[in-house]
Amino acid sequence: MLTYADVKLDTTARHMTLALAQDSTRTMTFAYSTPDTNHPELIGLAGADSLRMTLERIGPHGMLLVDRGFHLVNESPYNR
Repeated sequence: MLTYADVKLDTTARHMTLALAQDSTRTMTFAYSTPDTNHPELIGLAGADSLRMTLERIGPHGMLLVDRGFHLVNESPYNR
């Protein structure tokens, strides 16, 4: 399921706030850190749940659009 959110970033306090686009009253605030350059970490609350997320940074060559190239018209669908 794809969900859109507005992000407000406070680089001084190293916090980010996500507000869901469908319901801006539902917000989540995370403290972020970068233990190393390839694995940013988010720690915070989503409702009553505590979350700790370690993300993995991928380069542009890990993206499907870059790997396959962009084709405005495809003779056959890629996903079949």
